[in-house]
Amino acid sequence: MKSTAILLLLVAFVTLSAAAKDYKAPWVEIDPSRVYRPKDLRQSERLFHEAKMKEIIDHAVSKGSVFASSVVNATSGQTICINTNAVGQKKDMTQHGEIVVMQNCSSIYGLFDWTGFYLYTTGESCPMCQSAAMWNRYSKIIFGSSIKFLYCNHCQSQILIESQVINAMGYGLNDFGEYVPAQIIGGILEENTNSLFKNYCNPGPNDTNSQSAQPACLTDSDDE
Repeated sequence: MKSTAILLLLVAFVTLSAAAKDYKAPWVEIDPSRVYRPKDLRQSERLFHEAKMKEIIDHAVSKGSVFASSVVNATSGQTICINTNAVGQKKDMTQHGEIVVMQNCSSIYGLFDWTGFYLYTTGESCPMCQSAAMWNRYSKIIFGSSIKFLYCNHCQSQILIESQVINAMGYGLNDFGEYVPAQIIGGILEENTNSLFKNYCNPGPNDTNSQSAQPACLTDSDDE
């Protein structure tokens, strides 16, 4: 059954890909932004990000959640807002951790431009959350587990566009002057964040959670 579902997904993908050959974007397409990994960072910066990631991991665990996010003032190093996913609480599928924490911070501080602030999240931002962070002009976006891991390794439902792809296409945003892409840093404490998330690839007989997906991954799903 699983192999049949994957085959059908691949057939649909090939069909859509063929149709997409006739599509041409009406604007210049940019290569995806670079995603910096822990090995790319100075030790002091890596340790700072790890401490902030541990903070939201601990917050998620304390709230019985897995998706947690925070906003950090880059100048002071202070965490000014921290929240978890509120989808279940608000019965609203858009209330991801990043959306909740950004809305919370905006209501408290009343800023339009969040340049000089960092956004942390246990899981890589989906297209909605990445776009929201770009509209708000966060300088850095730091995540633990990647969309690739959550979808390919844990069979978790995802919109299959990585944050680096969305990030590159923000050059049309000029609300506060010339667009400066956020720096994306991924894989911070990913062994810890990966262990937070439920693996839906082998559900139990009574597990009907709607977050599960049948991944159609074309390459080795292990992150580099």
